[in-house]
Amino acid sequence: MSRTFPTSTRPLAARPAPLGRTLTLALALVASAACEPAAEDPLAEDEHCGEITADQTWAAGPHLVSCDVFVSEGAHLTIEAGAEVYVAPDASLQAGCAGTPGSLSVAGTAEEPVWITSTTDTTESWNYLRYCDDAVDGRSALRHLTLEHAGAYDNLTTKAGLILEGAEVRLDSVVVQDVVGHGVHLKDGARLEDGSSGLVVSGVTGDAVRVDAAGAGSVPADLVATDNGEDLVRITGGTVSVDDTWAALAVPWYIEDAVGIAGSETVPAVLSIEPGATLYFKGSETLTVAADDRPGALLAVGTAEAPITFSAAGSPDPGAWGGIVMGPQTVDAETVLEHVEIAWARTGLKLYGAGPTVDQALIRGSSSCGLYLLDGAEPVLGEVTFEDNAEDICE
Repeated sequence: MSRTFPTSTRPLAARPAPLGRTLTLALALVASAACEPAAEDPLAEDEHCGEITADQTWAAGPHLVSCDVFVSEGAHLTIEAGAEVYVAPDASLQAGCAGTPGSLSVAGTAEEPVWITSTTDTTESWNYLRYCDDAVDGRSALRHLTLEHAGAYDNLTTKAGLILEGAEVRLDSVVVQDVVGHGVHLKDGARLEDGSSGLVVSGVTGDAVRVDAAGAGSVPADLVATDNGEDLVRITGGTVSVDDTWAALAVPWYIEDAVGIAGSETVPAVLSIEPGATLYFKGSETLTVAADDRPGALLAVGTAEAPITFSAAGSPDPGAWGGIVMGPQTVDAETVLEHVEIAWARTGLKLYGAGPTVDQALIRGSSSCGLYLLDGAEPVLGEVTFEDNAEDICE
């Protein structure tokens, strides 16, 4: 049976008025090669190309990015409300990606948003807006921005409209649309700054959001994803090493590779999952608490009206994913599964010496055991229902 992911019908941003002139491919190629504007071009004074090494402001009105722009050497680029940034084919905007610090902020408003789009008005025209690990945290923010028609960079692991690599950026009312690839890609521990909200992703050919486990908790709870190749947040694996919370999104979490919860040797990491969240797991992947013999805890407390679901991606077949595993360093007092469903795993819940609290839980469709107790595990069991497991409890 195929699974239908929920979508939203929130209206998307309309395009700005045309430039009032044609930016030809020839102009873009000439500017990219010489990094100098054509004399007859009416936007000559607002054409940008190359490295920005001192603070700079792009005012309201049209701007042409004719080749890759790198903000570096400690510089800060501000794009002011009402700016329309037209990016030539294969060009990009990047901050902190040239080996030195840099920051870039978009300061749009609800009345005067900022647009970053292509010169050709076609998808897959320009590359991306990218922040790297030298981007200065706390100085980079995107407010009231629509970014579209990106995705020309031909690398499937980073092909996206907005890319963060080890950086932290604040988002406020950002639309990413009509991108070839993913909408937003957070990698190498990148996160959206606390308080980020209003992210809309639509019409991208890949995932709405792609993120590793370290950054997943920064995905805004009010994310809207509609008409994408995959209306979901794909977690590419990794470890939750500090306290974090995964929100109950309007779209599911899709765990593509194994996720562990493991703090330092002395400070546990607690992953909290909000009521109503849905987590789909690919293949044999697992969610492991206290991975690598480091302390961790899972706090998954749903409600009767909004249970938390751990299930298989794709067709719901017994053994379709690995299940939840808890190691001996699980912090029992902080590990609670309540109003949860664990479905279609190989082993629904496998405990190695762990003693979590499990109540108001449904464990079903396990190809091996619904609950597997090992190494003296002693869970605190309340009302737990077992359905259609090969065996309900194994010891």
